[in-house]
Amino acid sequence: MLTSAVTSNPALLGESGLFGVYTPSPDSAAGVGLITLNAGMLASPGPYRLHVELAERLSGLSIPSLRIDQSGKGESPLRAACTPSEALLQDYDEAFAYLQKRGVSSVVLFGVCSGAVDALVIASQRPSVGGLVLLDGYYEKTWRSIARHYGARLGAAEVWLRFFHRRLGREQPAGETADALDDLRDWTRLDGMRQRFRDCLARGTPVLGVFSGDWTDYNYEGQLRDFVRPAAGSAALTEVRIDEADHVYTLSRHRERLLTEVVGWMKATFP
Repeated sequence: MLTSAVTSNPALLGESGLFGVYTPSPDSAAGVGLITLNAGMLASPGPYRLHVELAERLSGLSIPSLRIDQSGKGESPLRAACTPSEALLQDYDEAFAYLQKRGVSSVVLFGVCSGAVDALVIASQRPSVGGLVLLDGYYEKTWRSIARHYGARLGAAEVWLRFFHRRLGREQPAGETADALDDLRDWTRLDGMRQRFRDCLARGTPVLGVFSGDWTDYNYEGQLRDFVRPAAGSAALTEVRIDEADHVYTLSRHRERLLTEVVGWMKATFP
């Protein structure tokens, strides 16, 4: 749903030819801007044009935005002779420099899934990041999430049926498959993610974590906080669970709920 007739302008950033789309705001000296990162390999509009809709709404709040295609994704060429981590930071530096010329002194990074991980990594190394919106970003299981997960399964007949099939050496019931989402998202191998959260929160960087219903390991609102256990800046961490939504917010009513949460947080955090 479009909120107004907003004109967005394509741009090539820096010497690398990084591709971005800039959505201005009526205020030429907004101070705060938004950069959206790729959701996996999806191009800059985001899943179901989520990044576009967000940019248009924020423009009405005098918050300009820049949605970029990171190195090797969408319309942006792959950076040669640098590591993925180096490319990640160079992409950000060029995007931020573009916004600086348009009156932005601090940015909020917005990312979905791998984009959320990228945003956290950038924020931990760039003090110009003034806020984070992380959709289905990094988290880990907690004792409470494990208890809720197995507690809910104890009364399910199909769980006991699978248990006895395995104990008796029989094949799994027809149609039973592994949880592909869990297989694809083995982020537990990444080191230092808790500390990255803590560093951002300690310096006062506000964080909004939004989680959909697709991740079975995330099963209660507050699980991210319990994982991070911030030593300082805990008030800067906001957590929202939209259990009825899928990972890419396929349905328009779920995207509307998400956009309402994000825009409301932006208004409250950066009045």
